[in-house]
Amino acid sequence: IEIFPLPLVVRVSFSACVLGTVCLPLLGLIICVFISSVFHFEDATGTHCQWFTMGEN
Repeated sequence: IEIFPLPLVVRVSFSACVLGTVCLPLLGLIICVFISSVFHFEDATGTHCQWFTMGEN
C-alpha cells in the first residue's frame, strides 16, 4: 500500500513557455481594443476636439 501518491508532473517546453509569455500581453491589448470599440465606440474613435468625419453633418 502506497501512502504518498506520486506528484503531478507537467512538462512544458521552453519555446511554448516563451510563446505564451509573449502572447499574453498582445492578447490583452487586442481584448482591450475590442472591448473599448464595442462598448464605447464613440469615445474610442472620437478626437479630443470633436472633429466630424465626412459622413456626419
